[in-house]
Amino acid sequence: MSFLKKLSVLAVLVVALLCASPAQAAITIAISTDGGATFGGPFGVTASGGESATIFSASATSAGGTTISVTATTNQPFNAAGMAGFAQVSQVNINISGVAPDAIPLVVRISDIDFALPVGPSLLSSSFSTSIGASGGILPIATSAGTFQSVADFNSGVLFGGLPGVPGSAPPGSEATTGLQPFLVAPLVNLTTSASGDASVTTFATAPFSLSNEFRFALLTIAGGGQSLQFTGTTSLTALPAPAGVVLALTALPVLGFGHWLRRRRTQVKPV
Repeated sequence: MSFLKKLSVLAVLVVALLCASPAQAAITIAISTDGGATFGGPFGVTASGGESATIFSASATSAGGTTISVTATTNQPFNAAGMAGFAQVSQVNINISGVAPDAIPLVVRISDIDFALPVGPSLLSSSFSTSIGASGGILPIATSAGTFQSVADFNSGVLFGGLPGVPGSAPPGSEATTGLQPFLVAPLVNLTTSASGDASVTTFATAPFSLSNEFRFALLTIAGGGQSLQFTGTTSLTALPAPAGVVLALTALPVLGFGHWLRRRRTQVKPV
């Protein structure tokens, strides 16, 4: 092949790459049973659903044999079409169960990127709930403390952007976060206990952006014997309505413009 032909083929490939539309990321789940040091290998996982998936599940097993099963949802790709003022990712179910005693430095994250709406004044909301049960008269080894956190990354828009230790994410403080929401896991013998929490913060959204959240335990203790723990967590970004004064001013603009045009028209018409 001549040099000119090679050059023309290369040019066609470059144009094709430049014109290709960027692929949208899918809802992604990351589980670490070593405190967030790794999200893969034999005791962790990072996995994504298909680009059109709005629900996805993944699981991992700790070194002690405890199973962590996670189901996550996103309202993409439907957000741009019919939910202009609303973006959301959710851990709809984290189920943690084991038959043997275990202690896990556990981190569970979900994320999705390429959200385009809403933009402008917005409310970042974070909510979680837990349901903890113990069976067979077995108490946990110790009470476990955990935190939940929601983040919107408007600056880089990378997966898990704004969460601790994520490469390429926005610098601390330049993303929007609801902060850490603490809770305790303390099952009672033969009883089911629950806990929940809500937090929100106002922000100014720019697109594209990512939404992420994270459950984190320094050491989650599992008593075994059929003990089961369930968690749900939701991160939402909702457009805030414009202040009434701004809406009134914008509504009045056409009227003011017409009045200005009418005054100019009258001054241009000279009496005979």
